[in-house]
Amino acid sequence: MTKREWVTKAFNGEKVDKVPVGFWFHFLDNEVISDGMKDPSLIEQNLEGHRRFRDEFDPDFVKLMSDGLFYRPDYTYPELKTSSDLAKVEALPRDHEWLNACVEHAKKVREIFGNDILIFYNVPSPFHHILKQLTGTSGMKEYPKCLAEDPESFMKANDALLSDMLNLTERVLTEGQMDGIYFGLHNDNVFTDEQYNKYIAPSEIKILELANSIKPINIAHVCGYRGRVNNFDVYKDYPAKVFNWSLHTTDLTIAEGKKFFTNCTCVIGGYDQSPGSLIHAGSKKDIQNFCIELIKENGQEGFVIGADCTIPSDTPIENLIYVKEARDAFSEREGWKRI
Repeated sequence: MTKREWVTKAFNGEKVDKVPVGFWFHFLDNEVISDGMKDPSLIEQNLEGHRRFRDEFDPDFVKLMSDGLFYRPDYTYPELKTSSDLAKVEALPRDHEWLNACVEHAKKVREIFGNDILIFYNVPSPFHHILKQLTGTSGMKEYPKCLAEDPESFMKANDALLSDMLNLTERVLTEGQMDGIYFGLHNDNVFTDEQYNKYIAPSEIKILELANSIKPINIAHVCGYRGRVNNFDVYKDYPAKVFNWSLHTTDLTIAEGKKFFTNCTCVIGGYDQSPGSLIHAGSKKDIQNFCIELIKENGQEGFVIGADCTIPSDTPIENLIYVKEARDAFSEREGWKRI
């Protein structure tokens, strides 16, 4: 069985002989995470990070890190000072240089890892792009404010960014040779269900539906980075097979999540991703004991060992290897066939 076949089975909820392991971290600092169009050397640093990750960790599957190209570049936006300014945001052409760069980056990451591995492209929701542009902007530090003040302008911006993300999704899955998307979501528990379902959810569902029409396995990531607490109800029926969320900022367990999310066949998770957490700073013994307990508790169907979110970039690669070693040893002890 190839690595691609094995991990595909796991994501589809089928029984596997050993549980896949998936971790990822950023290769660039947050301050330059979207500056690759201004400084192409950042994209080269990103690619070198993927090469090191391949050589040092040999991942079971890959969540592509789009550092340098993560968000639509700042220079493509009008100046945003008031809520009504959002109406000025326009969709990019399908062949815009940033979209082209994203596709080329996907192709190069595919070349690095080869074809016998699943690779998922990181796509932030349209809403996340709006939040990124509004963060710290005068008069918009509380980002729900723009929706309350001028929902029509908010929706114009959201529709424009939806067009961009649909183009990005379609192009990376076809031209870019990606196997699916890793779709970033969060609501920080600040919207009512009615607000989210009316203004935000439809665009997110359209992106997942497009991705599903091209590739069968896509990952919904409900981000709990830095302690975010989300309302999970709005994501219950999202059309994704695989879900990943912060187990350490919610009471929703892996087993409960499999039942809660209507379309879920597999959950990625287990380790807290916070600085100072077990995967970041724990001992080999503790990391491996925790891995074994995760497998015992969650079994070998519909479960992939990972973290709540992106782990700290200074996490020793040995800590990730410890997890794979424990997984392999447990598989052998239990008489599971080696992949």
